Amino acid sequence: MNWHDIVNDPGSTTQAFKFLSSDYRLEVLFSDFEQEVFKRIIVIKLDNIPVMVASSETHISNAIFLDILQNSQTTPIGVRLFDPKSGIKRGSMFVKQIDLAEVEDPIVVKYISTLINNEELYFRTSTFRADKQTMNLKEYVLPGLKLIVNRYKEKG
Repeated sequence: MNWHDIVNDPGSTTQAFKFLSSDYRLEVLFSDFEQEVFKRIIVIKLDNIPVMVASSETHISNAIFLDILQNSQTTPIGVRLFDPKSGIKRGSMFVKQIDLAEVEDPIVVKYISTLINNEELYFRTSTFRADKQTMNLKEYVLPGLKLIVNRYKEKG
């Protein structure tokens, strides 16, 4: 397994990350309504190393996704998004390398700017659907993921 495999896999990063480390933690940077949109920004840490910043957004009328995001303190969103019984489907996923200057959200920029120094930053975006409801997910893959994957490989 290498970090490119994880970034390009349309499956659950929650599952992949828990495979890499038993020390999986979430830090919530923001979780609230912005007008008619519920937005949640989190940092995923493995072995206390930040590996991803994720921003999830859904309109308040999208009851399924609103429930998932508002109850994510007890159940990681990946567990519910990828549950075969949920009826939720991931639309096309787009992955590209970006510069920090391309990140639009000021909360995300502030957090990531403390971690990277001319290092690669990868951006992954996708839309999840359940009937006519949608949730947008933006994920920023941090350099810490390479470190964790390399540690995992060394343990062999």
